[in-house]
Amino acid sequence: MGKHPAVLLMLLLLLMAAPVRAGELRLVNDRFLIRYGPGDDRIAAELERVSIPIRNRIVADIGADFTERTEVRICGTLEMFRESQPRGTWVPLWAVGTAYPSENLIVLLSPRAVQGGRIRLPEVFAHEFSHVALGRALAGMRAPVWLSEGLAIYEAREWNVSRIAVLTRAALTDRLIPLPVLTLSFPADLEHAELAYAQGFMFV
Repeated sequence: MGKHPAVLLMLLLLLMAAPVRAGELRLVNDRFLIRYGPGDDRIAAELERVSIPIRNRIVADIGADFTERTEVRICGTLEMFRESQPRGTWVPLWAVGTAYPSENLIVLLSPRAVQGGRIRLPEVFAHEFSHVALGRALAGMRAPVWLSEGLAIYEAREWNVSRIAVLTRAALTDRLIPLPVLTLSFPADLEHAELAYAQGFMFV
């Protein structure tokens, strides 16, 4: 090995320059494997601390539990967030969390990746874990979209005055999304997504 110091130095520099990806560091408890990158240590530790109480509340509300440990990926950049979606799944530009019940996987955008850090990660985590828990409880059956999203808003405690205003405005102007549409699909644009969240919550 001592005969090739230049090669070793080159390899070391390449490793140092390699992009940081979610999963380089991790925390594990009885129910979750949390993967994250350098700089998100405090965020990951806080999420690990609250993860099991949030989980216990949600599975109790749903009335069904599962034994497998859920993987959570905390992504420090928008690029990493996109790359961490399984099978290259497309996500809306406004999304800060996604859930994949069949893979028992949650992908979260770190508050560090958003100017001002206005992501309340425990709430986003609760929202996404409710999708996972409901999906696992239904054992492969697809829940109506309004039920899945309405439950997620409820479990994340995301109902607020702003969503009341969105729902009221849509009702007064006859722009509510028909229930059959919300049963099968969810809007991709933020304006209609906010209305869909509000309607789903009211149905639940």
